[in-house]
Amino acid sequence: KGQDPLQRVLPLELKTGRETNSIEHRSQVILYTLLTREQHPDPELGLLLYLKTGSMKAVPAGHVDRRELLLLRNRLASQLKHSLTKEGEKTVPSQLPPVINDPRGCKYCSQLGNCALYNRTFETPDSEGGMSDLLSQQTAHLETSHLQYFSHWYLLVMLEHRETQHKSHLSHLWCTPAQDREKSGDCVHGLQLDRCAPGVDGDFTCTFRRKHLTPSSQPMTSLRLCVDDYILVSVEALNMVAMCTGFLIELGDERLTVRVDRDLSKFPSYTVFTLDKKDGYVSTATSP
Repeated sequence: KGQDPLQRVLPLELKTGRETNSIEHRSQVILYTLLTREQHPDPELGLLLYLKTGSMKAVPAGHVDRRELLLLRNRLASQLKHSLTKEGEKTVPSQLPPVINDPRGCKYCSQLGNCALYNRTFETPDSEGGMSDLLSQQTAHLETSHLQYFSHWYLLVMLEHRETQHKSHLSHLWCTPAQDREKSGDCVHGLQLDRCAPGVDGDFTCTFRRKHLTPSSQPMTSLRLCVDDYILVSVEALNMVAMCTGFLIELGDERLTVRVDRDLSKFPSYTVFTLDKKDGYVSTATSP
C-alpha cells in the first residue's frame, strides 16, 4: 500500500489440450522463466493458460524447482553426448538410465514405443511386474531380424550425428568470443547497421559496416563467406544469440548486406552486431 505496483515480464504458455495438473506443463513454464531472466528481471513465476476452459494458473519458479530441472537437463545432455561407446574394436550405443518403473504413467507416454524398442534391442531387461509386461507388449510383434535392422540403422544415425556435431560450429556461438570465431572465417564481428529497408514479403534488407577494427579483424572478402550463405545475427553485448536469421546477398571489403526476418533498425544506433555463417550439415538424428 502506498508503493508503486511491481511490473514484471512474465512468460505465458498456451495449452490447447485438456486441463491437467501435469508436472510437464509446469516444468515447461519454469524453464521459460529462466529464458525470460536472461533479458528481463527475474519473473519468479509464469502463467499457464488452458484455452478450452479459460483457466489460468500461476506457476511459481522457485530455486529448488529450477535447480532440479537444470540437474535433469545436465544429466540428459551428458547422456546424449556419450550416446556411443567402444567395446573392443566395435562402436555400440550406450546404456540409457534404467527404465522408470511406473506402468500407469508410462502407459500414456508418447515415447513408450521408442523406449520399449530401445530397451529390448540394446539393454538387459531389468523391469519387473507390470512395467515388464507393458514393454513386452509394445515389441511382441517384432522378430529378431527387425531388431537387427533397427540396431544397425540406429548406429548409422548416431555415427552420422556425431560427425555432424564435429563439423558444426553452432556450439561456438555460446562458448567462443566473436573475435576468436572470426579467425575461422565463419564470423564477422564489430558491425554497425548502416541501413535497414523493409521488403515486400515482410523481410528486411540490412547493410552493415565495420564499426571499428581490431587486431583480429579481417577483410570481409577474405573470410569464408559467400553470397547466399545462411546467416545468424547476434548482439553479444545484450546476450542475444542468433536472434534472427537471413541470407547474405552482397559482400564487399568494408560492407555487407543481408536479408533478414527482423527489423534491426529498432536497435540503438550504437549497437554492435555479429554475423555468423550457419553450416548446411543436416543429420538424420535431428531432421524432421
